[in-house]
Amino acid sequence: MKTLKNHTLIYDDECPMCKIYSGAFIRCGMLDNDGRISYDKLQETLELDLDLGKARNEITLINKENKQVLYGIDSLFMIIGHCFPVLNVLFKQDAFKAACRLLYRFISYNRNVIAPGSSDNRCIPDFNFKYRWTYILFA
Repeated sequence: MKTLKNHTLIYDDECPMCKIYSGAFIRCGMLDNDGRISYDKLQETLELDLDLGKARNEITLINKENKQVLYGIDSLFMIIGHCFPVLNVLFKQDAFKAACRLLYRFISYNRNVIAPGSSDNRCIPDFNFKYRWTYILFA
């Protein structure tokens, strides 16, 4: 498995889901050991023009070389596709991408209900009526 180097994943160290997925990427070798950074340390190390609202709702991946920022399912596809290049063919399919984007948003907008964190959680997602009611009906 190839490690995605020179990329940083932004996560909230108070959010259980953020810690789980970012830690899993590090442990599995998909990202190098300094491949994630918490929101607290972000301002100290990286000078970027981030959309903080979008970053609060979606996983944010930063390319340290060219300062390109990917959000959400695109960042997941970048990490997984780098480690497993054969999947890039699937990731480029519009129907697959659309289905993954819906599933991703369903989980992302409901992550504090699925796995609640502490009260000072900084990456609380925006309330999305459609995805919350879908979750309630699903549950």
